[in-house]
Amino acid sequence: MSAYNQIVIHAPCPHCGEISDIRCQTHVASSFDGVDERFCHHTYHIGETMPWFDAQHPECKNWKQGNSKTPLPLGEETECCYAECLSCQKECCAIIHFSQRTITGFELPGKVENWPAGFYK
Repeated sequence: MSAYNQIVIHAPCPHCGEISDIRCQTHVASSFDGVDERFCHHTYHIGETMPWFDAQHPECKNWKQGNSKTPLPLGEETECCYAECLSCQKECCAIIHFSQRTITGFELPGKVENWPAGFYK
């Protein structure tokens, strides 16, 4: 089992169509280790910066744990995440964008069976 955090986005669900909170499971900036507490099992929203090891720590560069098949510029990361609509509880997926561990945006959720080809599952 790997460490993860949750990002909550507000978007239309691909199943029920309701504009709802959708909880996305991300592995970016997630670790069972940490400084004052573990870097996992926290909930974040768009615009928030996820805490991580300082620049001198050997793990600092390992915050990028996304699953994009395309190399991204330094400091940028994208992850297609498993997600759940909090209205209908159906599983879906959403693409989350990061810059220097700040959650900068997302692409509308889709059904898991339509997982985007540019991302590893």
